[in-house]
Amino acid sequence: MVARVRAGDEGACETLFRTFHAPLWKFAYGYVRSREAAEEIVQEVFLALWRNRATWEVHTSVRAWLFGAVRHQALNYLRHERLVSRRKRTVTWSAPGWGPRLPMPRLLSRPTSSRRP
Repeated sequence: MVARVRAGDEGACETLFRTFHAPLWKFAYGYVRSREAAEEIVQEVFLALWRNRATWEVHTSVRAWLFGAVRHQALNYLRHERLVSRRKRTVTWSAPGWGPRLPMPRLLSRPTSSRRP
Protein backbone atom coordinates (compact mmCIF):
# COMPACT_ATOMS: atom_id res chain seq x y z
CA MET A 1 0.00 0.00 0.00
CA VAL A 2 2.83 2.42 0.86
CA ALA A 3 4.48 1.85 -2.51
CA ARG A 4 1.20 2.50 -4.32
CA VAL A 5 0.61 5.77 -2.45
CA ARG A 6 4.22 6.83 -3.03
CA ALA A 7 3.72 6.17 -6.75
CA GLY A 8 0.74 8.55 -6.75
CA ASP A 9 -2.11 6.03 -6.74
CA GLU A 10 -5.12 8.08 -5.57
CA GLY A 11 -7.19 4.93 -5.18
CA ALA A 12 -4.71 3.54 -2.66
CA CYS A 13 -4.82 6.76 -0.66
CA GLU A 14 -8.63 6.76 -0.78
CA THR A 15 -8.66 3.15 0.47
CA LEU A 16 -6.45 4.17 3.39
CA PHE A 17 -8.76 7.07 4.15
CA ARG A 18 -11.90 4.91 4.08
CA THR A 19 -10.27 2.21 6.18
CA PHE A 20 -8.82 4.44 8.88
CA HIS A 21 -11.01 7.56 8.94
CA ALA A 22 -13.44 6.45 11.66
CA PRO A 23 -10.90 5.03 14.12
CA LEU A 24 -8.56 7.99 13.56
CA TRP A 25 -11.44 10.42 14.12
CA LYS A 26 -12.36 8.70 17.41
CA PHE A 27 -8.72 8.80 18.47
CA ALA A 28 -8.40 12.52 17.68
CA TYR A 29 -11.72 13.27 19.39
CA GLY A 30 -10.38 11.61 22.53
CA TYR A 31 -7.72 14.32 22.64
CA VAL A 32 -9.52 17.44 21.46
CA ARG A 33 -13.17 16.81 22.47
CA SER A 34 -14.44 18.66 19.41
CA ARG A 35 -16.08 16.95 16.44
CA GLU A 36 -14.97 19.64 14.00
CA ALA A 37 -11.40 19.74 15.27
CA ALA A 38 -11.11 15.94 15.17
CA GLU A 39 -12.33 15.92 11.56
CA GLU A 40 -9.91 18.68 10.61
CA ILE A 41 -7.00 16.86 12.25
CA VAL A 42 -7.68 13.63 10.34
CA GLN A 43 -8.06 15.49 7.06
CA GLU A 44 -4.81 17.41 7.68
CA VAL A 45 -2.94 14.16 8.26
CA PHE A 46 -4.18 12.66 5.00
CA LEU A 47 -3.54 15.88 3.11
CA ALA A 48 0.02 16.04 4.44
CA LEU A 49 0.50 12.36 3.57
CA TRP A 50 -0.65 12.99 -0.01
CA ARG A 51 1.44 16.14 -0.44
CA ASN A 52 4.57 14.38 0.86
CA ARG A 53 3.83 10.96 -0.62
CA ALA A 54 7.10 10.80 -2.59
CA THR A 55 9.10 10.85 0.63
CA TRP A 56 6.60 9.00 2.86
CA GLU A 57 8.33 6.33 4.90
CA VAL A 58 6.67 3.82 7.18
CA HIS A 59 8.99 1.99 9.57
CA THR A 60 6.41 0.03 11.55
CA SER A 61 2.92 -0.20 10.03
CA VAL A 62 0.66 2.17 8.13
CA ARG A 63 -1.79 2.03 11.05
CA ALA A 64 0.89 2.97 13.59
CA TRP A 65 2.15 5.78 11.36
CA LEU A 66 -1.35 7.23 10.89
CA PHE A 67 -2.20 7.09 14.60
CA GLY A 68 1.15 8.69 15.45
CA ALA A 69 0.54 11.47 12.95
CA VAL A 70 -2.97 12.11 14.32
CA ARG A 71 -1.64 12.16 17.87
CA HIS A 72 0.99 14.71 16.84
CA GLN A 73 -1.59 16.92 15.11
CA ALA A 74 -3.98 16.69 18.07
CA LEU A 75 -1.27 17.75 20.52
CA ASN A 76 -0.33 20.67 18.25
CA TYR A 77 -4.00 21.67 18.15
CA LEU A 78 -4.22 21.60 21.95
CA ARG A 79 -1.03 23.69 22.27
CA HIS A 80 -2.47 26.24 19.86
CA GLU A 81 -5.79 26.38 21.73
CA ARG A 82 -3.96 26.89 25.04
CA LEU A 83 -2.04 29.86 23.59
CA VAL A 84 -5.21 31.40 22.15
CA SER A 85 -6.94 30.96 25.50
CA ARG A 86 -4.07 32.71 27.30
CA ARG A 87 -4.26 35.66 24.93
CA LYS A 88 -8.00 36.00 25.52
CA ARG A 89 -7.47 36.09 29.28
CA THR A 90 -4.98 38.96 29.08
CA VAL A 91 -6.42 41.86 31.02
CA THR A 92 -6.25 45.17 29.20
CA TRP A 93 -6.66 48.74 30.34
CA SER A 94 -6.82 52.16 28.79
CA ALA A 95 -7.59 55.61 30.01
CA PRO A 96 -10.45 57.27 28.14
CA GLY A 97 -9.11 59.09 25.10
CA TRP A 98 -5.54 57.86 25.60
CA GLY A 99 -5.11 55.69 22.55
CA PRO A 100 -4.76 51.93 22.21
CA ARG A 101 -5.54 49.46 24.91
CA LEU A 102 -2.38 48.16 26.52
CA PRO A 103 -1.74 45.04 28.58
CA MET A 104 -2.26 45.75 32.24
CA PRO A 105 1.11 45.92 34.01
CA ARG A 106 1.77 43.24 36.57
CA LEU A 107 2.34 44.57 40.02
CA LEU A 108 5.31 43.22 41.83
CA SER A 109 4.47 42.08 45.28
CA ARG A 110 7.07 42.06 47.96
CA PRO A 111 6.81 39.85 50.97
CA THR A 112 5.96 41.86 54.03
CA SER A 113 7.96 41.34 57.12
CA SER A 114 6.85 42.03 60.64
CA ARG A 115 10.39 43.01 61.60
CA ARG A 116 11.85 46.32 60.59
CA PRO A 117 15.59 46.97 60.56
